[in-house]
Amino acid sequence: MQMNERIVALGVGERGYMFVGQMLGDVEGVVFADVKFQASYEDMMPILDRAPLTFNLLENLVDEFKEIIDEYFVNSDLIFVIGDSPLSPEVAKVAREAGKLTIGIALTFDEELKSAFKEASDVLISFDKDMAEKVVETQKVVESMVNLITKSGFVNLDFEDIKAILQDTGTAFYGIGNAKGDNRAKIAAMRSLNMCGGLKNTKRIVLNITTGREVSLSEMSDVAEIIEAACDSNAQVIWGHVIDDEMGDDLQVTFIAGMDDKK
Repeated sequence: MQMNERIVALGVGERGYMFVGQMLGDVEGVVFADVKFQASYEDMMPILDRAPLTFNLLENLVDEFKEIIDEYFVNSDLIFVIGDSPLSPEVAKVAREAGKLTIGIALTFDEELKSAFKEASDVLISFDKDMAEKVVETQKVVESMVNLITKSGFVNLDFEDIKAILQDTGTAFYGIGNAKGDNRAKIAAMRSLNMCGGLKNTKRIVLNITTGREVSLSEMSDVAEIIEAACDSNAQVIWGHVIDDEMGDDLQVTFIAGMDDKK
């Protein structure tokens, strides 16, 4: 049974399942699934499934997840691996080796686990916040990438452009800022930078500007210039614009900025 959505979000580990479950119904254009591991077949008791798809695997058979990708997610371009499980990096590794752009979202403060997760993924994002805030920010990351890939605007990005920037970028920061009224573009851009404390050493950035239908080229240029000025002087920056009729006068700036620190 192949899924046609281009973006997949996988929950791995208890917090991963919780995050995926809370995003259900709120984010369209994504296939949500839980990937659950148990020590033995005897341990595979029914568990409360939050996601529409749940895959149960033995802990020593992570590689079999490649068969699941081939059967269910062969048409996908991007796979989010959201988790706190020690096996989260293994799932990310299999997804990446299957040719999918793989964005890991770490729900742990374990530095050793985050390091392994980073090396297994193309991009790793982690939030130093409490769990309630992490749920909100994770959803915003997923929504931002969905919009860039699936929605149109005045400046459209091709998925291959996004992949070229984010592939193998390592540690990444996420920023979001909103503003209305006069100088909304500059204010939203600065708010997005303040969220992550700046982008001084980042090397690769995917930037998304979301507005209603009323927006000027100068506003979009203002956002791009502010973000580019905050990055490393040699950083690669691509940006796109998405039209969302529900935005009204609101202008939103989101970005994923990578350190290019893979070993």
